[in-house]
Amino acid sequence: MLFRSMLDPRAPSHLKELKRALTDAWSESGPHGLLNSRKYSDRSKNFQDVRRPCLNLLGESVPSHFYGSLNDDVASDGFIPRWIILEYFGDRPSPNRVSRQATPSAALIDRVADLYVASKTIQDSNGSVEIQFAPDALEYFHYFEDRITARIRTLPREHPIKAILSRTNEKALKLAGLLAACENPHEPIITREQAVWASTFIEKADGHMIVKYEDGSIGDDESLFEAMTRAAIRAYVLMTPAQKQANKCPKCLLNSQAIPHAYFRDYFKRKAAIKNHRYGFTKAVELCIGDAMAVGILVRMPPSEKAKLGLRGGEAYLIGD
Repeated sequence: MLFRSMLDPRAPSHLKELKRALTDAWSESGPHGLLNSRKYSDRSKNFQDVRRPCLNLLGESVPSHFYGSLNDDVASDGFIPRWIILEYFGDRPSPNRVSRQATPSAALIDRVADLYVASKTIQDSNGSVEIQFAPDALEYFHYFEDRITARIRTLPREHPIKAILSRTNEKALKLAGLLAACENPHEPIITREQAVWASTFIEKADGHMIVKYEDGSIGDDESLFEAMTRAAIRAYVLMTPAQKQANKCPKCLLNSQAIPHAYFRDYFKRKAAIKNHRYGFTKAVELCIGDAMAVGILVRMPPSEKAKLGLRGGEAYLIGD
């Protein structure tokens, strides 16, 4: 709920300030970073500036609640692109009833202890250790950055996906650096293997977020309407008759290629670009379907065809080009 409130355009000033501080903390974690606090007229409210802030936040949520709180602005202002968003798509795993019996190996305990001692020593001395690159790792990151940059250049200037991709390479670098520090906290060197793993991991995580924007699950961009309609049609034609019936399809249309209007309404309820549209849900559905008919994706079924199939009420559409 705090996350949703913080992203709300009408959020109170203290939550907007929290969002700004979290955004700044991510960018100021380098050796010369400084997180500046806001100065108040009442000096008792002031707090000390933080050098090289190191902040890690872990959150868990239901996907519909999380994605439902997002919009184009939280991508464009750089807040969401700084996060690593992981979504699980598999089945519910079986419970691990012997987890309490598991104990870490002595080698793992020693490695964690060594990492802690090294980190504490650096922190107490107010110093830092520069993470190095193996030559082939640096070469790979140059290739990865060039590939991401090429994709960014294909997108419109203010597109939210462009904002997400703009942080992909930097997040991969941070993750690879973390791997190197855990491997050797005294002389961390990013290997090619770590570079490939980190960049693949981040690109996949960002890819899930990008898909959400492309299919209209996030955002309010009307340019997504056509893509959402095509996705709805693809989902429908792959359904079995039983699945169609569960998705608002009248019995008389179960074995036809006609798509009922009620199905589109039900499908679009899960898409933020339509659900949260400034003109309201019903008008947004009309705009979306109207746009699809204008470009030939859908064709309104004539009354005579509806009568032949026994559809007495409601609209239905045939697939166009």
